[in-house]
Amino acid sequence: MPERLAAAGVDIPNYNKGKKRLLMTKNNQQYDITDFISLHPGGAEILYKHRNEDLGRLMTASENGFHRHSQAAFRILENYRINNDYLNENDQSMCKRNNSTEQIQNTVLVDWNKPMLEQVDQLGDKYFDWVHEPEEHHIRLFHSDFCEFFSMAPWWLVPVIWIPVMCLGMYQAYQNISVHTEILGFPFLQEGIEIKSHHLLLLYIAGLFQWTLLEYLIHRWLFHLRPVINSPFFIRMHFILHGQHHKAPLDKTRLVFPPVPASVFAFCIYNMLLLIYPVAVAQSLFSGTVMGYLIYDLIHYYLHHGSPVGAYFKELKHYHMLHHYVHQHNGFGISSKFWDYPFGTLISTKDNQ
Repeated sequence: MPERLAAAGVDIPNYNKGKKRLLMTKNNQQYDITDFISLHPGGAEILYKHRNEDLGRLMTASENGFHRHSQAAFRILENYRINNDYLNENDQSMCKRNNSTEQIQNTVLVDWNKPMLEQVDQLGDKYFDWVHEPEEHHIRLFHSDFCEFFSMAPWWLVPVIWIPVMCLGMYQAYQNISVHTEILGFPFLQEGIEIKSHHLLLLYIAGLFQWTLLEYLIHRWLFHLRPVINSPFFIRMHFILHGQHHKAPLDKTRLVFPPVPASVFAFCIYNMLLLIYPVAVAQSLFSGTVMGYLIYDLIHYYLHHGSPVGAYFKELKHYHMLHHYVHQHNGFGISSKFWDYPFGTLISTKDNQ
C-alpha cells in the first residue's frame, strides 16, 4: 500500500499525519474511504478486515461471505477516488473527491444543488428508473427553509414524539373501560366479549403485530407504486413518500419519517380503528401499532447506519441492502422478513452472497 501511494505521487507522511485514514485499492487506483466507513451498508468491520485487499476483487466476489456489488456501489465508490492533486495536511478531508463524468451516469438528469421537487416531475418516463439508481448525495426538497426543516428528522425524534403518544393511548384506553363497559363483538359469538383491563395488553400486542402487516402493505403498495409518468403531482408524491430514500439511501436526514407526515398516517390509522372497534379497543390497538412503527423506524435507521451485532440483524441488514441496491421490487419487509414469505416477495440471500 505505501509503495503504491508513493508511486501515485502521494506524500505519505503528510497524508496520514495525525489521521487514521482508511485507504484501499481497486485496479491500482487509490481510494480514501475513511468518510464512508460509517455509511457502508455492510458495516465497518469488513472494511477494516480486508483493508489490504483489492476492492475490485472483493466487490465482484460471490463467496466467503462476500456478495457481488451493484453498479450503484461502484459509482458511489468513485466519489472517494484519490486524485494526484493532494491537499495539505491541515485540510479536514485530506484528499479531494473525484467528480469525473464517469462517477454517476444519471446525475446529469438533475442539478443536486437545487431543490429536487422542482426537477423530478420533469423526468417523465425516466423518473422510475432514475429514482432506483442509488447515489451518495444529500437531498434538498424545497426552496423554503421552513418546509425543508419539517421534511427531515433525526432518528432520536421518533421515540421522543411517539413514546408519549403510545403511553397516552394506553392511559386513555384504561380510563375508558374504567368509566363504562365496552363489548368487543365477533361474528361467531352471540354476546361478544366485555373488555377488561387485562385485555388491553393483549390488544396492545395485537397492535404490534398489526403494524408488521401495515409496514409491508404501505411499503409495497404505496411507497413502491409506480407513479403516473405524465402526472407531476404523483411523481412528486412518490418522491416525497419514498423515492427520495431510494435515491439517497445514505442520507441520514431522509431516513426516519418526519413527524408531520407520520402524524397524517397516524391520524388515518387511528380513525379507521375507531370506525371498526369500540374506543378503548381502538386506542389499545393504536398504541401497539405506534410501538410497532417506532421499532420499525429505529431498526430501519440501524440497518442503514449501524454496525449490527448478532446474526439476526446482520442478516436483516444484508437483506435490506439487497432491496436497495439489487432487488428494489422485492424484499419489502424491513423490521422482519415475515410477510415476504406469504406474499412471495422474499429475496434469497443465498443466491445473493
